[in-house]
Amino acid sequence: MSTKLLLHTKQALDNAARAALKDHLQAELAGETRLEPSTKPHLLFALYDPARATSQQLLAVVQKRDLSARFVDL
Repeated sequence: MSTKLLLHTKQALDNAARAALKDHLQAELAGETRLEPSTKPHLLFALYDPARATSQQLLAVVQKRDLSARFVDL
């Protein structure tokens, strides 16, 4: 079962940056992690399996990419 979180980045991400971030998340968390775009370039919906990773692990991976990011409650 997937959990969906809204990820707010300080930086706007283009399609290439989003794809690179998705690949990095999947490699680091060894599981199916999806990013769904929103209409705003600094917002992404992150879908992940909480049995494989926590939201804090997901956020740490994003921040390792030098992105200033935080989760927003849905």
